[in-house]
Amino acid sequence: MSDSVLQLLPGQTPPLAIITPTDQRGVLYIITALCLATSIVSLLIRAYVRVEFSQSYGKDDISVAAAFILLIVQSCLIFLAASKGVGEALSDIASGDLLSLQKTYYAANLLYIATLWATKISTLFLILRLAVQRIHTRTTTAVLGVTGILGLVSFLLAALDCNLNAPWIFINGQCSREGAHWRAIAAFDIITELLPFGTLCFIINSVQIPRSKKLAIVAGFAFRLLLIFPLAFRLHYVLASLHAHDITLRQDRIVINTQVELVTAMVAATVPCLRPFMAATYTTWGGRVDTVSGSEYNKSGSNSGKKHTTSGSKSVLSSLRIGRSKKGVDELTSRDDISLEPMSQSWSAKGMDGNQTERHPSTIRKQSGDDSGAMNQADDQQSLGSHDSQRMIIRRDVEWNVRFENRPDLNGTGIAR
Repeated sequence: MSDSVLQLLPGQTPPLAIITPTDQRGVLYIITALCLATSIVSLLIRAYVRVEFSQSYGKDDISVAAAFILLIVQSCLIFLAASKGVGEALSDIASGDLLSLQKTYYAANLLYIATLWATKISTLFLILRLAVQRIHTRTTTAVLGVTGILGLVSFLLAALDCNLNAPWIFINGQCSREGAHWRAIAAFDIITELLPFGTLCFIINSVQIPRSKKLAIVAGFAFRLLLIFPLAFRLHYVLASLHAHDITLRQDRIVINTQVELVTAMVAATVPCLRPFMAATYTTWGGRVDTVSGSEYNKSGSNSGKKHTTSGSKSVLSSLRIGRSKKGVDELTSRDDISLEPMSQSWSAKGMDGNQTERHPSTIRKQSGDDSGAMNQADDQQSLGSHDSQRMIIRRDVEWNVRFENRPDLNGTGIAR
């Protein structure tokens, strides 16, 4: 549209694109930019979760990073193809731009396949982390291999079109097998979405965790199934464009569904890594876990903002010593003294300045008239300092050393009552 039709004020420049019935490039710019921005935010969230929770970077993170790089290049190619005429009426495109338009759009479609399958591989690597038994690992590895093979076949189907000398030609091209190629690619896409989800359900079903956590895990991975909808719409518009009179204009809806499918795949790769989901799936199966000691903040004095780390001894062994004399009978009276003395226990707290202090518990003496729950409360208080309890196993080791001692009564008989 010329500047004479579009009234511009002094100092204004024409817009990048004007949306008209014969020019939908502005829609492509907006959708592609929004999808790319959403993918960037999704990747930043994933990176933040990894850094915040000190998670180790694995193959799934590498696959997501590779998919993100491919997505950036693919989005740039879509911008370039739209500037050449994709989404515009064929009659309005300069003849000198037709060849570069088709090559750019051809490369964007190839990167679409590569980006989509990179996110699938990332999901399978994440599922492989959850594998508990050997059969789970083997099943996930087999699905990973099938996904890789189908991804390679899909890439070749999109790359090797009817005309092997110039496979990027789609304007005025005569290819009866092009529709079959994209049908096969869509079928492989759906299969490689259902297989990982079924594998996850197989793994989760054999794990003894609460049902609520199982549902949280399944829901996180089920988000990927949403990309089947833009995939189906994309296939519909691809098949419809093969018989369209204005094939470049009809590419607009194909591009829109392509970008929506890619951003859904990128977001789906991040959903399982969100904090609530990580809290539900962090079970430490299949590897060694370093026990992390608790942390607290000192709220008194000038150290109110300093963080201290408290580490307890590996076990708390207590000895209950009840004295008795050589004379008399072995029985406890209401006047006996009970002392609870830890045999081996210490607490150490190390502040920000590197100074380390130790505190040893003092002897707790209980008279017969005291509350019967005082000793249990003291023992529970000691167990709070223990940071070596194993994950998913609650174990308490207590060792008692009992000694009887008779105390002389008021009459001096030496016999305990």
